[in-house]
Amino acid sequence: GNDNPLFQALLEMGLDADLQFGNKHNNLLQVLADPSFCNLKKVELLIQYGADVNAQDTDGDTAVDQIRVEIQKLDEFIAGHSQEPDKQENRYSKEGDINSIMVMAFGDSTQFSPVKKAHADKIKLSKMEAILLKSGTKKR
Repeated sequence: GNDNPLFQALLEMGLDADLQFGNKHNNLLQVLADPSFCNLKKVELLIQYGADVNAQDTDGDTAVDQIRVEIQKLDEFIAGHSQEPDKQENRYSKEGDINSIMVMAFGDSTQFSPVKKAHADKIKLSKMEAILLKSGTKKR
């Protein structure tokens, strides 16, 4: 579901855009630097409501630092799977048919191919990095 309107309403009601939590004291931008949580609209909303794009966790890492680590992990995952034949997921017509049905039902096959999902996550994180850099993140 799309919870962006709720998220925006919370920010409008005074939710601290730099709210920190967890044992590493991550702010919300740092949480969104995880591919599982990355949401570009939320990133833009947080920046609009004054989130500190240069905030550091207890290790001294910013959201951009975390994004770069995640992208490196995704690159390693993709490289480790690039030796596989392109058609591996469609090796059996039955499996290919199931994938086609899933695409028709859900409109997107990325969740059914770990490599495609890794590519999609990398694109999303790269876009988030560009948004953060554009909004004044200090380059290190």
